[in-house]
Amino acid sequence: MYEDLRTNHLSVISQDFINLIFSVNESNLRMIFQRESNTDFSTNEVGTYREIFSAILISFNQLNYLDETLATEFVVELLNFHSSNSSNVPSSPDHSDLNMSESSIYSDTTENEYQPETYRMMLSWFVLIYEAKFIFGNIHLSFSNLRFY
Repeated sequence: MYEDLRTNHLSVISQDFINLIFSVNESNLRMIFQRESNTDFSTNEVGTYREIFSAILISFNQLNYLDETLATEFVVELLNFHSSNSSNVPSSPDHSDLNMSESSIYSDTTENEYQPETYRMMLSWFVLIYEAKFIFGNIHLSFSNLRFY
């Protein structure tokens, strides 16, 4: 099915046009990243997820797959992050001592403000890399200078 798509349908689109589309998308994503890069996420949950997703993207950009050892490191890092933050959970089984106001839930405005844009930008990078490698058939493509922090 994929070979049919490449032979019959993608052949009508010139390689120059495809390169232009990828170039424009890459420029837009880099511009979004530059705008966002002034925000420090190093000490919060968004920062942890951003570091892990960044490493996944860089690995996928270079290799076409996610190495099992690298994937294990990501899972361990997430588990360590969540276990270090588990002390905030109340010890009461009925949660009667849980008293959280709406303001305390949304107290970290920086994290809440930038989280959707961060994930959207990184997911867009993943889609761009995937399309370039697997849909448009340049399996050895690698975007240069791909850095997220």
